[in-house]
Amino acid sequence: MTHRARHTLRLTAAGLALGLAVAGCSDSSSGGSGSAGRFTYWSFWKQGEPQQKVLQNAIDSFTKDTGITVDVVWAGRDVVKKQIPAALHTNRFPDLFDQAADQIKPVLADQGATRDLSEVYRAPVTGEPGTTVQDIVPRKYVDSGGLKDKDGHPFLVPYTVTGDGLFYDPGALPAVAADPPKTWDDFTATLARIKVSGGMAPLTNDADQTWSNVYWMDYLLTRSQGPGTVKRLGSDRSGKAWKSADVLRQAQRVQNLVKAGDFLSGYDATAYPAQQKQWANGKAGFFLLSSWLPVEVAAYAKPGFTVASVPFPSVDGKPVRSEEVALDGFAITAKSKHAAEAEKFIAYFMNKSRLTAMATQAQSLSVRADIPAPPALAGIKASLDSVATITPFGDGTSELGTWGDKVYYPIFGDLFTGKIDARQFCDKMASAQAGYWKAQG
Repeated sequence: MTHRARHTLRLTAAGLALGLAVAGCSDSSSGGSGSAGRFTYWSFWKQGEPQQKVLQNAIDSFTKDTGITVDVVWAGRDVVKKQIPAALHTNRFPDLFDQAADQIKPVLADQGATRDLSEVYRAPVTGEPGTTVQDIVPRKYVDSGGLKDKDGHPFLVPYTVTGDGLFYDPGALPAVAADPPKTWDDFTATLARIKVSGGMAPLTNDADQTWSNVYWMDYLLTRSQGPGTVKRLGSDRSGKAWKSADVLRQAQRVQNLVKAGDFLSGYDATAYPAQQKQWANGKAGFFLLSSWLPVEVAAYAKPGFTVASVPFPSVDGKPVRSEEVALDGFAITAKSKHAAEAEKFIAYFMNKSRLTAMATQAQSLSVRADIPAPPALAGIKASLDSVATITPFGDGTSELGTWGDKVYYPIFGDLFTGKIDARQFCDKMASAQAGYWKAQG
C-alpha cells in the first residue's frame, strides 16, 4: 500500500470492486477511439462524494460552454495503482485522470506514462484574462519536485491540497487557541496541563492506522533535520542511519508520550474510527492527522464540537522549514490522443469560481492562495502559507516502493503502542531495512 494513502484507505471492498467493474466495462473509455471534441476522464473520486459533485458540475458547464464531451468514469481510489497501468496495455485508457501526486509519480510519471504539462501551466485560466495556470499554483508546490517526473517535467496540475495538523476543539481548549504551543517543550507542557485538568486525555490516535501514526516520527525527524530526512533514512541500504543519536532522541520523544500515558486509554486496542469518535466527543485534546479529519468526524461529533488545528511544534530550537502535503490534481496519459481537449478542461477547472466550490462544497483546501480555507482548515492553510518549502506526504518515501508497509509502519507501530522502546525501534529499523533492501537486489 502506498505511503500516506490518506482517503485511499477509506475504501470499502464493495466500493473498490464497483470502481474496478465500472472502469473495466466502459466502452467510452478508449484513449484512441473517441472523436474530435471529446475526451475520456477517469477520476479517483467516487460517485456521490462532494468532490465528485463539484467536478461533475464543472464537466456539465464545460460541455455546455465548449461543446466538448467528457466521457467520465468515477473509478475510485485504485485508479492509478491498478486500473490505469493495466489499461495502458490495451486500447481503452483515459486521456485525463486525477489523484495525489505522490501516488502518480512512482507508478506512472517516473515510468514515462504521463504527458509533460508545461504548456498547460503557461495557458490562460479560462475566464480570467491575463492570468495563467502557473500564476495561481504557488511556485513552492511546483518547485518541490513532487509535481515533476524524473526528467524534471511537470506531470500534474493540482487543484486541492491536503496538509497535516494537530487538530483540537478550541471551545474545549481555549488556552491553546489563545496561545498555540510552538516548541516541543511548549507542547508537552500543554499536554501536562490537559492531563491535570482531568476532563480529557491529552492525545489520541487510532493505533491500527500505522500509515498515519508515523506522522509523529516523520515530523519529529523533519523538524530536527529538515525536509527529505525520512526518505534519506529509508534509502540507506545498510539501515545504519537509523542508529544515529538524533533519530534515537526523536524516537524517545514518542516513547515518552506513550510511557506518560498521554494517549487516551485503549487507543492501542481499538480499530479505526473508534478513536476519531472518542476525540470528536471530547475525550481527548489533540489528534494528529490530515485535513480530511474534520469532514470524517462531522457525522458523529458531539453537539457544539468545533475543529481547529495548530502546526506540529518545532524541536531542539530548530526553525520550522517545511510542511508535508498531498497535492490532488490532473494528469494526462502520454498515449492520449485527445490531450488538447483534456488540457482545455484543466485550464477551465482552475478558474476561481470552480475551485471555490471545492472549498465551500467539498470542504477541501484549494491550491489557489486567493480562495479562503474552510474554517476548520484555516490553521492548515496558515501553516502551509508560512513555510517556503513543502514536501510530499511521507517526506518523499512513496518512491521507496513497499518499504513503508514492510519496514517502517509495523516497527513504528510497535513503538507507538509501547511494545518496544526507542532504542529497540532504532535497532529494528536498521536490521529490517538492511534485509528489505538486500531482498530488493
